[in-house]
Amino acid sequence: MNLILKKVIGLMNKQEIFERVFHHLWNQNKQSSIKEGDSELGSCMYRTDDGRMCAAGCLITDDNYNPDIERTTVSAPRVLRALVNSGVPRDLISFVGDLQQIHDSWEEYHPVSFRKHIVTEFMTIGLASGSDLDTDFIVEAVGNENSNVY
Repeated sequence: MNLILKKVIGLMNKQEIFERVFHHLWNQNKQSSIKEGDSELGSCMYRTDDGRMCAAGCLITDDNYNPDIERTTVSAPRVLRALVNSGVPRDLISFVGDLQQIHDSWEEYHPVSFRKHIVTEFMTIGLASGSDLDTDFIVEAVGNENSNVY
């Protein structure tokens, strides 16, 4: 894609998405989900009423968010449109889906804290064979926290 066009429409690159989602989940330190009825498991949400956002939800701008996208996958046309209109390139939607899976795969009753889960999973993606992602920012975030926090 033409660099000038990228700057005009504000498209993010893979590293920017990786860092934005990590920092969002790290700072939020909990899943974006709601409990329904008697279920012990929560339903993951792009956004909750108390302001939490999932891995894909934090990439969707306020102008492009619509509650109709809830309970649909990242590849659903409405979500895809919201992400692309928010600056996520179409060819990185699958990558956003991978990051979304990190958010969705953690359960409240899991013995590993949410932060430890995201650090482990993001480092796995970042250090994967053939990955061009820089993970130094993850090491820095963990280093800036008290080791007992996560």
